[in-house]
Amino acid sequence: MILRGVPSRWFAETRVSSKPSMLVAHTIFSTFGKIRNFNVAEDDNLGKDTDEYSGDLVSGLYCKIVVQFEKYNDFVNAMKAFCGRSMQKEGTRLKADYELTWDKVGFFRNSRRASDHRDDGYRNETAGYNTDDLRRKRFRE
Repeated sequence: MILRGVPSRWFAETRVSSKPSMLVAHTIFSTFGKIRNFNVAEDDNLGKDTDEYSGDLVSGLYCKIVVQFEKYNDFVNAMKAFCGRSMQKEGTRLKADYELTWDKVGFFRNSRRASDHRDDGYRNETAGYNTDDLRRKRFRE
């Protein structure tokens, strides 16, 4: 689940920082179920489609939250809760419209594969052989 365009300050620790906090965001999203993977980052790409000279977007105003739940039903419940709504900050009249999608590009899967490939290459170099040589030694052709 990917949530984009929410104000960073709304997910920041009060009186500590204006940047989004992993702890605050994790606390909010964990109410829907157990979380497998989680990432919070500033969303500077949000205004790339707008005119560069408009001056409407200041870096760090919005954040992007990517959540992967352990169970599919938890994902569905979170999508239902966030879909087609706007967010309102408690105690104020401030509202924010956000963009909600699911992980179409394999955000966590791709990062895991990249680390696996790095580890495999490292093991092959330290062992002094590659998988092609190993196959030739084990099987006579």
